[in-house]
Amino acid sequence: MTVAEIIDDQVMTHLSLYGCVKNMDEYAKHVLKTSDHPLMVFRRTWMRETALRQHLDAEARQKKITDEFKSDPVRRGASVRRRAVIDHHLAAEMEHYNKTPITKQLNDIKAEAPALFPVRETI
Repeated sequence: MTVAEIIDDQVMTHLSLYGCVKNMDEYAKHVLKTSDHPLMVFRRTWMRETALRQHLDAEARQKKITDEFKSDPVRRGASVRRRAVIDHHLAAEMEHYNKTPITKQLNDIKAEAPALFPVRETI
């Protein structure tokens, strides 16, 4: 086994366990990010394509669940009122990058993406 194959195996193991390369061995992360070895170039490209595909899939799911949410009427006497439905992948991304729970970010999200908070009819 070559060094590139060992590092690739370590990267894939870390990704399967934690979902990211954060807190991975510093040397392995350095080789992954800077090496011109074809295997490392492939792995970097694969990681970018996978992340992009996951985000685009989440945006498509978000559009569908928002459309379904629009047709659901607001119930005045309900103990829990839903203001929006946000895809789990997008919510996890927002929590990761903003370092706060999604429930505390709702006003900021409403300012940036008002389409996620549709006006619904009241029962």
